[in-house]
Formats: sequence, structure tokens, C-alpha cells
Amino acid sequence: MSTIRRAGLTRDLSDQGASRIFTVGFALEQLRRNLGDLNSRVAELAAEK
Repeated sequence: MSTIRRAGLTRDLSDQGASRIFTVGFALEQLRRNLGDLNSRVAELAAEK
């Protein structure tokens, strides 16, 4: 998202449009982190068996 911001790709968007883009970016980053955590927990459980 910082690359998009630095490149100025959101300049022509309305405030609401830009906000939506960054909200989606935040949600995807949270999802990536959560899936990484889930992967770690599954690996721990698999190692216990």
C-alpha cells in the first residue's frame, strides 16, 4: 500500500475511494498475518502427533 501511495496512484480517487483502497489493503494484511498464525498452529499440532 505504501508503494501505491508513493506512486501517487490514489491521487485521482475521491477521499471515499482512496479510503476503500487502503481499507482493503489493511484487511488483506490482517488476513495474511492470521493465515500465517494458523499455519504455525497447524504445524505445531501436526508435530505433536
